[in-house]
Amino acid sequence: GEDKPLEAPRNFTVLNVVDAKQALLSWIPVSEESVRGHFKGYKIQTWTEGEGEDNYREIIIKNDAKQALVQKFTPDAENFARILVFNERYNGPPSNIVQFKTPEGVPSSIPLLEVFPLGSSSFHLKWKKPLQPNGKLTGYRIYYQQVNGTELYELMERKPNIEDPKIMTAKLAGLKADSKYRVHVRATT
Repeated sequence: GEDKPLEAPRNFTVLNVVDAKQALLSWIPVSEESVRGHFKGYKIQTWTEGEGEDNYREIIIKNDAKQALVQKFTPDAENFARILVFNERYNGPPSNIVQFKTPEGVPSSIPLLEVFPLGSSSFHLKWKKPLQPNGKLTGYRIYYQQVNGTELYELMERKPNIEDPKIMTAKLAGLKADSKYRVHVRATT
């Protein structure tokens, strides 16, 4: 039967924070004998201060790796990570914990956009902020394009942009009467 692995990977470090969700991590591998079973690979566990250590995400890495590009970090947050080895039955002891800050990322899409006609050439828009801002919201940009059957006309941007993240309504005017439009609202950080 298998037994608990004896060693934790050593020298677990962050080589490079690539972007808001990705970082390149490296470690010194464990010896095969210390695994005491079928060497399945490594588990990198990651969490943020807000989530807490008990609510980690786990990324499985193949057993011959010495580094990995992990893409599950939280943007604009203090992230924590550790690594451990596992066999078919047991996890080994965890490594040292590394801590690093990720930059702001792209906000997720807004969860709700309502469009109300205002006369024949304008709309009143109302939306909700993104569920995952991935940074400090600075405002919103509104895009629109005329639709004719299956043809989409040029994508236009409403000016001025909204520079206050608390404002979640706007008027979109100067549109052609009796025309269909597609409207997009995007948050900015």
